[in-house]
Amino acid sequence: FAIVFVILLSNLSSAATRNCWSCSNCTAEIGNASAGDIVQLNQSVSNVSGACIDFGSTSNISFNCQTNAIGGNSISEGSSDVGITLSSVNNNTIRNCNNVSQFYYGIYLSSSNSNTLTNISLVNNNADTGIYLTFSNNNILTNVTANNNPRGIYIDTSTNNTFTNITTNSNTVGIRLATGS
Repeated sequence: FAIVFVILLSNLSSAATRNCWSCSNCTAEIGNASAGDIVQLNQSVSNVSGACIDFGSTSNISFNCQTNAIGGNSISEGSSDVGITLSSVNNNTIRNCNNVSQFYYGIYLSSSNSNTLTNISLVNNNADTGIYLTFSNNNILTNVTANNNPRGIYIDTSTNNTFTNITTNSNTVGIRLATGS
């Protein structure tokens, strides 16, 4: 019993909280994170050109904006102009992002499964989409607001996603379900 108990305690205490303050710093902290770690954005970032926060190959962590904003420069640089990118990663949580704006895609999930997005606001991603899911299954989106985007939420070839308390106002298209969704 004692050996098992000690091993369990050591596993519980291994999660770390990492703090970041810029796009590149957050991307680096996410890249260095281990399963169970929390990466926290400690201040808003604005006038970002291109991609901001990229999960790279990191799965099983939590990213908390702590109600800080992530703002692009409103100059569309095409699909590489993204607030937060999850590509081929799983079991991550993104939370408390108060205003992800002025990007081509506010949040982009591609081939990423079983992620949770909660308390997210995506406003004025004026080139394309607030949240775009493609080939991404079993994700949970809760308390998401996507306003003033051409497309609030776009779901393409993605199945078994759960949406709770979603608000889409003043978008050209609020929620679009495309092929296979």
